[in-house]
Amino acid sequence: MAIAVELYFDPVADRAVRQIWNDLTQAGISQPMIIDEVIPHVSLGVCDRLMQSEKFFRELKELTAATPSFPITLSHAGFFTTEEGVAFCGVTLTPALMALHQAFDCIFEAYAEKPWDYYRPGRWVPHCTIALGLTPQKAALALEAIWRAPLPIQAKVVQLSVAQISPVSFQQLVGLPLVNMEM
Repeated sequence: MAIAVELYFDPVADRAVRQIWNDLTQAGISQPMIIDEVIPHVSLGVCDRLMQSEKFFRELKELTAATPSFPITLSHAGFFTTEEGVAFCGVTLTPALMALHQAFDCIFEAYAEKPWDYYRPGRWVPHCTIALGLTPQKAALALEAIWRAPLPIQAKVVQLSVAQISPVSFQQLVGLPLVNMEM
């Protein structure tokens, strides 16, 4: 199973993305996104395996302890027209998101075995997946359904998580909250 490092949203944004997942599933457009506790997220990085995972987790804990939660906007819909057939809510890139991704990648490259190129600096397209396994025909139907989605979605990034993932399973290994600046 692969290892993914993901950013999670506040409860309101989480519910909004889950509603889109549900709408697409109910319409028969995509396979269910809600498998084994999958959580709406933006992936920072994915790799085949971690080396020295305990050291990696410690460094991530230090990073999150110094990172305040921050707002992001799921601003638009898009598609990756790859073999995976992915529909997504695109995330507007902000200085806070870019800085976190760069700081994360400096840690990740020391521990990631076979990191996936899609998530590397200069190639990363921040997004929240809303459908997988789309054929061109289903992508056209998905576009019609996504057109009705409540975009933009204002979200707050509140947690960084490390999970083992596969096409049919999800297991969170570590969840690290970002610093809550609200009093």
